[in-house]
Amino acid sequence: MQMIPLPTPGAYSLLIAPREALPGLFELAAGLALQAPLRVLDGGNVFNVYDLARALRRRVEDIQPALQRVELARAFTCHQMVMLIEEAAQARTPALVLDLLATFGDEGVRLHERLRLFTRALTSLRQAGQHAPLLVWARPNHGLTPGQSAPMLRALARYAGQVW
Repeated sequence: MQMIPLPTPGAYSLLIAPREALPGLFELAAGLALQAPLRVLDGGNVFNVYDLARALRRRVEDIQPALQRVELARAFTCHQMVMLIEEAAQARTPALVLDLLATFGDEGVRLHERLRLFTRALTSLRQAGQHAPLLVWARPNHGLTPGQSAPMLRALARYAGQVW
């Protein structure tokens, strides 16, 4: 049963939740993949295609067409995440951003640079959400200190169309 509603174009949707939200996110990804191509941008290395396949199998017998519509990209740095979000904004296809803040906790990148990149990511998220369904999942304090994650979560929530 899907508990997270499918996002709609206009503004991105934001889910702030712990890792236990993943089953609902796979259900949402299955619903989106059954309708159209879907980009999954994974910032926390949490995407498991088997979980998506199980979610699809609960809905349809032949899961291959939906699986073939899913494009997965993993970001291991904040630089990579920003690039993937900017590409998603240009592509104008439905997208799911998983564990966004995990990539912004890289202590190998100066805090000033991480914040600058986060601002770029936020701008691109706003642009991407205007043209296609977009859901962003962020885990509180994941990879960041509370003093760093709280302002980022507030900024994400400020521009989201819906927040859960």
